[in-house]
Amino acid sequence: MNKMREITSQDLTSLIDRISPHTDRKKDGFPTSPVFPSERKDVCAIKRSVGSIFDGGFDAIYLVWKNDKGLNHEEIENTEGHGDYMFIDYVTDHDGDIDVRYDTGNHYASMSMPGIHYRKSKIKLGLD
Repeated sequence: MNKMREITSQDLTSLIDRISPHTDRKKDGFPTSPVFPSERKDVCAIKRSVGSIFDGGFDAIYLVWKNDKGLNHEEIENTEGHGDYMFIDYVTDHDGDIDVRYDTGNHYASMSMPGIHYRKSKIKLGLD
């Protein structure tokens, strides 16, 4: 992998602060540590929690990748209006796809439903 394409913590901090939703308090909320596939540093998933579920807060999960065109992102899901938390379980590079597995607080609490998978083709992301 090309070292120039490695996602840095500075890349993530500025991106998440710029793109993720905020409450009226603007700085209320925080990103979690990024979750990378074990063999890559050019793609990851990251969650930003905004406020508390008790005051209308929510979580948003993003897929972030860096290719020859620069840093890119896509929102995978958010829980705005649902009053629920989300958790990133893992990110893998599997069979030509990047796979993000995550759960919501309700799924975590009951453990009765399997995790939610989000898959994106590495070709569509411009990754080798």
